[in-house]
Amino acid sequence: MIERIYIPTYRRVGKQLTYENLPSHWQEKAVLVVCHDEYDELSKDYECIVCPCQGKAPEGENPMSYGISPTRRWIAEHAEKIKYAVFDDDIQEFVYTRRPSEPKSHEFTNTVFSMRGQKEGYEHVFDEMMDTIDKWLDDFVTVGLEVTWNPPFEDDYKDCWRQTTNHFFNGDMLPLDEIDFTSLKFAQDYYILLQLLTKGYQNRVSMRYRVRPDLTQAAGGCGAYRTFDAHNTAMIQLRDAFPEFVKLKEKVAKSGEWGGKPKLAANIQWKKAWKSSQEEKHATLQDLFG
Repeated sequence: MIERIYIPTYRRVGKQLTYENLPSHWQEKAVLVVCHDEYDELSKDYECIVCPCQGKAPEGENPMSYGISPTRRWIAEHAEKIKYAVFDDDIQEFVYTRRPSEPKSHEFTNTVFSMRGQKEGYEHVFDEMMDTIDKWLDDFVTVGLEVTWNPPFEDDYKDCWRQTTNHFFNGDMLPLDEIDFTSLKFAQDYYILLQLLTKGYQNRVSMRYRVRPDLTQAAGGCGAYRTFDAHNTAMIQLRDAFPEFVKLKEKVAKSGEWGGKPKLAANIQWKKAWKSSQEEKHATLQDLFG
């Protein structure tokens, strides 16, 4: 079973969207991962643990030692061998997405089943989702929920697929010592997943259960210290780390702090990244027995 839900949060005191979207019995398994100067305030209402590398680096200290990337590493070490989730703190909704071929099966394409805005009669869906994820984690080191900014798919899930804003891990299978969590300040979701795929670990992402995240660069969270230039630098570093699978393009942000600016985005060949691990394995066997 999924034993713990970790929610790294920074500069969002009084606005814990993800936590408030969880059913009460899953809130009991959830813990906010906070910086030391927010613990006293947040711990009045939530279970919290202090992560020494959460948030923005204090003046004079190495900025690469703080932020979401080292915090993800710290969570993985803290969770050890359990099945656990890591959710961004700004998930607005959990939804069930009907297939394009069954338009009459649900009133809406994306039916909300999280606690905020929940539709009557869908209270059980969150548990069904978590049961599905738990079963998948018997065979996959990491799985996730698709985001609603993509169109619906017929498939119930996709293997070797982009995973962002939410992550489930089987800590017993995660090759922690083989993964570099911290060389990139940002784009850590993609960086970690590409490392796992190229080492032969497929992931799985649900197309039926999905999440609606808040806007990129919303106030608080990584947006408190992620600059436009730092974002673009991380994307270039991601491309340089995996040039066979990552191609960059410019995408003008439509709104928000970066509105009108040509930020870098990535086209990533996830399945090709995993297939490369199988080709390497095959070549190794050919060398041994060929």
